[in-house]
Amino acid sequence: MSQPGQPWQGGPPAGPAGGWGGQPSGGPPGGWGQPAAGPPPPPQKKSNTWIWIVVAAVVLLVLSVPCAAIGIMFLAGGAAYTMAARPAALPEPAPSAAVVGSSAAPAAVSAAASDPRDAAFAALVLDAARAIESTARGQPHDPRWDEPGMGDDLRRAQPDNAVALAPLGAWTVVVTSLEVEAIAASAGGTGYVRSSVLVFPDGRVRWLSMSARVQPTVFVRPTAGLELAAPALSGEVARMVEALGAPTCALPTASMAELATLPAALTRGANAAAEMPGACRTVANLGPTVWQPRFDDVTVVVTGNGRWVALRSGFDVSGGRVTLSSVRARPAP
Repeated sequence: MSQPGQPWQGGPPAGPAGGWGGQPSGGPPGGWGQPAAGPPPPPQKKSNTWIWIVVAAVVLLVLSVPCAAIGIMFLAGGAAYTMAARPAALPEPAPSAAVVGSSAAPAAVSAAASDPRDAAFAALVLDAARAIESTARGQPHDPRWDEPGMGDDLRRAQPDNAVALAPLGAWTVVVTSLEVEAIAASAGGTGYVRSSVLVFPDGRVRWLSMSARVQPTVFVRPTAGLELAAPALSGEVARMVEALGAPTCALPTASMAELATLPAALTRGANAAAEMPGACRTVANLGPTVWQPRFDDVTVVVTGNGRWVALRSGFDVSGGRVTLSSVRARPAP
């Protein structure tokens, strides 16, 4: 061991554990690395750093509350301004009323075409059109359209038909046009309605022209016995007159798109939509009366190679049934 007053030889002794890595154990003065003599150091002042940190945090917290409130008010005001400045949603436009007789007429047509008599009328007309077409092609036709006796019916051949149809090549049916009339006697004169109606191959019925007048005498006669021989034909005449006398004054008229598919010779000057109001006033002014039907021409329009031909026939009543007259083919100008 070393003597008093001499330095320690061999390093510090293994004293009591005081810390990791040779740190002093906090024993009396003269321990590891501490001066052994001299007055004790003056007492050190406690640091105020943590106090200032706490004070600063409190100040920041106090200041942040009004700032946050101001920010919320700003955002809320901006949102309110944005909503106020945003235009209100536009209302959905109401569906425009379709103009009958124009290309925008499907809605009006469907509303006016709800009468079941149109379907029965179209079925009979298309059946007659097939017989007319078969005759023009030189093929057999349904004999029920022939007159009971040998008359001017589908069996009468027309040699000029083949000449008129030859330029068309493989032709197809476009539409069938019919002249429809109604006659009524009244105290104020004789009421007379003359119109033309189209029946397309798919069964659409469209009125092409319409006129009505009252005159002292009408030099046409109704088709006698039509009500019994062909209720579908007389029923369509009744449907027409009823529509003309009704407050709605509505019939399914041909649209511009439909007219564009037809030859100008057929549609020239036709405008049932514009003619309907005048015809309705005339029929309404006659008041209740009995209208008798009359059918005139039945024309099947065919096309091929950019050409048009009219196959013309006509309805008649013979032997208690409706018949068709012989077919005459005429090229459209």
